Amino acid sequence: MKESDVRLRGDVDGDGEEEDVYSLTDPRGKPPCRALLFAGTYSTSIDLLDDYVLRLGLPAPVALADVDGRAGAEIIVKVHAGASTEFLALYAVRAAALVRLSIEGRGDDAFGYGGSVTHLEGVDCSAAGEVVAAAAAPAPRAERYRVVRTTYEVDDDRLAISGRERKTIAAADLDSVPELAAPPFSSCS
Repeated sequence: MKESDVRLRGDVDGDGEEEDVYSLTDPRGKPPCRALLFAGTYSTSIDLLDDYVLRLGLPAPVALADVDGRAGAEIIVKVHAGASTEFLALYAVRAAALVRLSIEGRGDDAFGYGGSVTHLEGVDCSAAGEVVAAAAAPAPRAERYRVVRTTYEVDDDRLAISGRERKTIAAADLDSVPELAAPPFSSCS
């Protein structure tokens, strides 16, 4: 088994004590024991999209963030990466178990971030305490992008869509979309 290069420390269960957070992977293991996430005494298996992620050193925890305002931080785990986009899943302690939060409208229960000239994705927390995911793609008119911002409310172990905004903006204004201009979940409390 290989331990992730990143080991985080923070209160993930809301008891006021910090837990060590890390992942272990075993390319020769059998599902569901090929990738595991640990947070103190809690653990869970991590679903793998394919074997390629293991060669990338994934899955791996990358940050702790308070996305729901409850005691105990959520664990941000990088679960996959493509040529230009990486994908993050949220894990949390719920009812004395470590679980992956489901995300309405996303079959893989992960948020993309990054991109290239043909698309951009990002995710962060809003001032109102919601999770906001943004995606941008070139519009038919030159130097313009179509942007879709989807807002989610945390409902226990699920992120439920609470709103959606669509707009077209100039390419020069892409940095005015907060989720595209900052690292993932950097505005969460």
